[in-house]
Amino acid sequence: MVIGYSFSDAHINKAIGDGIDKGLKLFIIDPCGVDVLDKGLIRDEYMEKLAPNIIGASRRPLRSIFNDDVVEHGRVMKFFGQ
Repeated sequence: MVIGYSFSDAHINKAIGDGIDKGLKLFIIDPCGVDVLDKGLIRDEYMEKLAPNIIGASRRPLRSIFNDDVVEHGRVMKFFGQ
């Protein structure tokens, strides 16, 4: 799960890319949802690698997800296998 990360730090993007090579799947929580990827410094080849491994995203604030938004809470918990 990626929460509030801009995808603009090369060393962190490399670690995420290495994880994807080993089967990592991502769920992004950010006010921009998956559109946060458009704002980062992401090269096309990295995006091609990343995109198929994004299994979900939410634009909701964490306080909403874990307080009163049962639909988003369910989506997040599904990511964790619950």
